[in-house]
Amino acid sequence: MDNRIKISYLVVTWNNQEIIEECLNSLLKFENKYDNQIIVVDNNSSDNTCKIIKENFSENVELIESSTNYGFSKANNIALKYAKGDYIFYVNPDVIFIEDIVSPMINILQNKSYVGIVSPCLVYRDKKYQVSTGNFPSISKLIFDDLQIYHLVPSKIKMKFAQAQYKNKQNRYVDWTYGAAHFCRYEDVNKIQGYPSDIFMYGEDTEFCMIFLKKLNQKTFYLGSSELIHIGGFSESKVINSKKVTYVTRSNLNFVKKYHNYIYYYIYKYLYLFVSLLKYLIFSIAAIFKNDLKISNGKIKWKNTAKTIFCDNEDVFENKIK
Repeated sequence: MDNRIKISYLVVTWNNQEIIEECLNSLLKFENKYDNQIIVVDNNSSDNTCKIIKENFSENVELIESSTNYGFSKANNIALKYAKGDYIFYVNPDVIFIEDIVSPMINILQNKSYVGIVSPCLVYRDKKYQVSTGNFPSISKLIFDDLQIYHLVPSKIKMKFAQAQYKNKQNRYVDWTYGAAHFCRYEDVNKIQGYPSDIFMYGEDTEFCMIFLKKLNQKTFYLGSSELIHIGGFSESKVINSKKVTYVTRSNLNFVKKYHNYIYYYIYKYLYLFVSLLKYLIFSIAAIFKNDLKISNGKIKWKNTAKTIFCDNEDVFENKIK
């Protein structure tokens, strides 16, 4: 009888023919000490993603071809129904394994019952640090992170209130980690029925970590000592992504609606609007003196953010978590 720990890797693909083979090959190379189950749900790709998987990984991968693009959350929840592992490892198709990162993550979950999610340090191909943690949308996040007050405070405060700006590979507890790599116990994920199915794209990883905290009283642990290459934004680069800022802004507003009361939401919303207009003004002034792509993108980002906030429906407070 095979008594090895079984890991179910859940991968959602959409037009990933250029990278899926490298992802799966690296997974099989560095994580072969475990009894792997690899489940890929393809969200109705129009390229050769499914063909590549069938021709090269038919013995190792359970492929589920969807006739509909269900988005990240629902597709992962479909994969979860077929998972048989002791642990679930949600990974994006644009990650590349460069070491055994599962062993230390298993060690964390076996020894810390109050941890529900473990995520490795994401890096770019050149091994440079990639931001993959953040604070839950909140008033303090707007003040310390978006208003960049983190420049004026000690590292310990920065680590707590501006987590995305604390660019350090130190192992630590964080509010949330990017959905490119979430490692969890199967029993915990099953209790909460996977990712929030009401979110198609953007914000599902933030809420996933919050649900673990609220419903299971379990934290998210950032394992900075283990690295995973993440190319980043590969699927979304296949389409015109001009609406990304709108989706992210709505996700932040909906998160605050869900987990806070009316008064907190109103304060958050109008502070968010103030920050957005202020940053739009700063980038607009900077654009007068310097023709720079970063400045131009910043101007567009904060203009769209302010517009989205202004048009938000304040009366929709639903699906609140008790």
